[in-house]
Amino acid sequence: MASFSPLPIIVHRYVNRCQTVAQPPGLADFLKGTVYLYQQSKRGKAVAGQAVAGQAVAGQAVAAFVLLVDFSHHPMGVFIQPPTRPLEHQALVAAGAPLTECFNQYRPVIRDIVATIQQTPQNAPPVTYAICHEPYDRFDENTSVLSTDDQAFMKSVLTFHEELYELADQIQEDLGIGKEYVVVHLRMGDQQSAHTTAYEEQLNDVMRCLETELIPRWGKRILVLSDSYYTKQFLKTKYGLACTDFTPVHMGESAQFLNRGQPASLTEIGHTLTEFILMSRSQAIYIYSVYGWCSGFSKLAAHIYGIPYISMTPRAT
Repeated sequence: MASFSPLPIIVHRYVNRCQTVAQPPGLADFLKGTVYLYQQSKRGKAVAGQAVAGQAVAGQAVAAFVLLVDFSHHPMGVFIQPPTRPLEHQALVAAGAPLTECFNQYRPVIRDIVATIQQTPQNAPPVTYAICHEPYDRFDENTSVLSTDDQAFMKSVLTFHEELYELADQIQEDLGIGKEYVVVHLRMGDQQSAHTTAYEEQLNDVMRCLETELIPRWGKRILVLSDSYYTKQFLKTKYGLACTDFTPVHMGESAQFLNRGQPASLTEIGHTLTEFILMSRSQAIYIYSVYGWCSGFSKLAAHIYGIPYISMTPRAT
């Protein structure tokens, strides 16, 4: 007799090539969708348990299912330590099955899948392969909003190979920031290369926050991470702040890195994940972004690891 789980299975698979969108989702969007699916899987199992116990479950539009998270079809998968799984689950994850992409006009599809996926009397349960970026409960909150159970699950999903943790250790030692430091995450966009008036104003906002709030409190225990190499070097020279020499890459663009028309290297992907680890170890993350959505990359690090997430962007008056 087969030893499959009696529940339906959703394999949430991260890929860097999609059919319905030119740019696949970044890592943060994929993790956001992973949290959503995990929360829904818990709700479905709770509803199923209530039904077995004879309790009312009216209005519950969610079915019970098992969630498997798969990075093995993305280049970053070489840096992820896969969890221990039953052999049949390993086979499901390894399979190159068609993927349901839940983006843009197809975004609601994932909610339909979650609501309607059903247990069958067959030995092998139905399996759905999908990728989504559906927001989880209270995603827009700046403070950590995940339950202890949600955080523990996501930490297990994001278990990296030891080489990345060792690299993060070495960076902390080389930069002299110790174990109690804060991260300043700056999303400056593409304007910095032109040194526009808008960029100079944004840089002034950052410097004002550093001089009035962060440096008086944290001194040199500030690690600057940014998509702008110029900005990092400027702040390093002006204030003596620590920064990495990495150029982070967008994981969704890793197959054809859009700003140069060639794939991101495994070294660049590993460096980007190392910056995620450095964020996850910090005492707080201060974010400045020229985009209205801040940074999902640093926000997910804050939510998963229970780190204060503080905006440096001036409020409109």
